[in-house]
Amino acid sequence: MSTSELGLRTWWIREPGKPAIYRIAIGGLITALGSDATAVAFGFYLYDRTGSALWLSIWFFLSFGITGVLTPVFGWLADRFDRRRLILFSDVAAAACSTALIAAHDPVVLVAIAFVASIVGRAGSPSFAAALPNLAGEERLEWANGTLGVAFNIGRLVGPIVGGALYVAAGRSVVFGFDAVTYLVAGASIWSLLVPFRAADADDRTDAEEAAETKSGVLRGFSIVFADRRLRALIFIWAAGYFAVDIVLVGELPLARALGAGALAFGVLEAAWGGGSILGSLLGRKLREDQDVLGISIGVVGIVIGWGLIGLSPWFIPIIALSALAAVASGVEDVAAFSMIQRSASDDVRGRVFSAFQTSGLIANAIAFAIAGTIVDWLGPRSVFVLGAVVSALCVPLLRPLALQRATRTEVVPPPA
Repeated sequence: MSTSELGLRTWWIREPGKPAIYRIAIGGLITALGSDATAVAFGFYLYDRTGSALWLSIWFFLSFGITGVLTPVFGWLADRFDRRRLILFSDVAAAACSTALIAAHDPVVLVAIAFVASIVGRAGSPSFAAALPNLAGEERLEWANGTLGVAFNIGRLVGPIVGGALYVAAGRSVVFGFDAVTYLVAGASIWSLLVPFRAADADDRTDAEEAAETKSGVLRGFSIVFADRRLRALIFIWAAGYFAVDIVLVGELPLARALGAGALAFGVLEAAWGGGSILGSLLGRKLREDQDVLGISIGVVGIVIGWGLIGLSPWFIPIIALSALAAVASGVEDVAAFSMIQRSASDDVRGRVFSAFQTSGLIANAIAFAIAGTIVDWLGPRSVFVLGAVVSALCVPLLRPLALQRATRTEVVPPPA
């Protein structure tokens, strides 16, 4: 066997399991690094060009608000078409958008390209989440989600540093070009996987089942979630978790300044959250299927304790430790929640079930960012931490349905003859 033939045989991965997940994790780490680096460079350049925070608001609104409306459509696509091709399209299209940013200078053009990039970048997310049980094997879901969480959180931690450094040293074009390359690398990792991205019997549906599936439409995931007591409780916990984490982002810097902490101390606070998230994902890898409720409970209670005590602390140093504690808890919760969602629906509807959760998180994002600034101005930065803790505490009673009732798989049922 020639060296080239051996290389090709080791390049292609044909069986589900750890090798496939490790390859995806490497691609995901690189993509997260590039995306966060670009977010820093894009924000700086847009502000330098306009001198207006309004343009930053427009960018955030379009990229994180409007695109959320399309998430159910992406879930429907994940259940109807080839998931591998959808993910590849997402990566290649995102790379094209990053390349286009290099030549853009006008603020309208910059924001328009960023808007398109956010759409195509999200397009493959439900496909990937729906395919993961097939790529990893359901017995490894917690391990797989934890491994991917570690990779993603490392990228999120390092990406802004890389983006800021490259922007200062080489300019925005290098950052945008770097981002384009990271998407292509991630696409290559997906392309190398010859593992089925959907269940073996997913394409064996009858004409009646196909008709029922088409009729159910893009909002099928929501009806499935709200018809299941356990998933109904989980989606509110999921949205509350997004809200609790996002609302404190607005209060972190004002709180640091109110306590006399400088830029370096604030950087340590941000690093504590990033490091805690990585540790939480690592711990989440150790969960078993019957421990998913425990993992979610750790997340809810950890955020209540962390944010609540931060809101009461008169000193900055304990806040760093409490932020790390909340991040660890949130990382464990993410792994457990992802695994529970992925096990809760059959392959035919898993993309739409996941997109329902994703949409609820994006709605929570929008609400948190819309009210946080006003709350900080009126009541001070501690108030958003207290509010985050209170919202999380309201989820404690919802842990009971998770423990008492196991979510059942929802199959596509043909209409009566």
